[in-house]
Amino acid sequence: MALVRGAYAAYSVAPSVLTFRPPVGMSTTDAASLPCVFFTAWYAFQMAELKQGETALMHAAGSGVGMAGIQSANALGARVLPSAGSDERVERGRQLGAEAGVNDSTENVTEALLRLTDGRGVDRVLDPVGGALFDTTLSALAHGGRVVTVGGHSGQRSQYEEQD
Repeated sequence: MALVRGAYAAYSVAPSVLTFRPPVGMSTTDAASLPCVFFTAWYAFQMAELKQGETALMHAAGSGVGMAGIQSANALGARVLPSAGSDERVERGRQLGAEAGVNDSTENVTEALLRLTDGRGVDRVLDPVGGALFDTTLSALAHGGRVVTVGGHSGQRSQYEEQD
């Protein structure tokens, strides 16, 4: 594995200081995803200017970017709240260090987030889902809160997006 330009190519040349072997027992395919998801999550929280002590909401907590986002926000000293489409995925977020989370398939996301933040709202959000979930997230933002979107995997468009 290596950090290089052209990383999506079949073959690439890299300086040895930028290469490493995958962890024992991990396939090279799985190991190759680590930089992609962790750099995406880390960069998104840097863009959002996440600070120690703030509340970070991580949508799609069971996804690669979601799990990396939970760990990245924890490393930055944030209080992390996961959201996902099943109780099992929310629980996985908790196992990675997040606090109580939201099942966005069965709960009212806005109400749950406001309850979990004592009415204050969340400071920073990493949203790889988009669409209607993005819209409900806006209602749960703290004053001055920020949302960073990556991907938009729901396939839906937010009512706030430019329409064709």
